Amino acid sequence: MKVETYVLAVKNSNNGDMVLAPRGERVADMPVCFSSGYAHHLFDFSESRVCCQEGDKVFLLKGTVDISEICRENDFPDAFKALLIEEASLDGWDVIRQKLALSTQSKEYKRKVHEDLVNTHAELQISRLLIS
Repeated sequence: MKVETYVLAVKNSNNGDMVLAPRGERVADMPVCFSSGYAHHLFDFSESRVCCQEGDKVFLLKGTVDISEICRENDFPDAFKALLIEEASLDGWDVIRQKLALSTQSKEYKRKVHEDLVNTHAELQISRLLIS
C-alpha cells in the first residue's frame, strides 16, 4: 500500500542530496505529514518545526511511500520514520515549495506568526457564529 506523503527536507551539505530535515526541539514533531493543507502549514512555519539555520534552503516535497511492510507495526510513527530514513534519496520527490529559512527571532518571522494567529482567531470566530 502506498501513501501520498509530504516532507520537509534540506540539502545535505556534504553531497547536495535532499534529506529529511532534522527534527526540531519538539520531541513529538516529525517533518512529515499526509495532507496538503497541513504540509503547507508545516512549511510556512518550518523554522520552528525543524532544526535549521537562518538562510538554509528548506523544501516541501511530495512523494509516495510504500507502507505495506509496516502498516501493522505497533509503533507506526517510529516505523514510518525509520522507513523514510532508509529511503535512498528524496531527490526523486516533487518539490512543491522552497524558501530560505528565517531566524525565528526576526521581525518578519514574528509578523508571520502574529498574522497566522490573528487569521486563525478570526476564522474560529466566524465558525462559531455560523454554528450558533
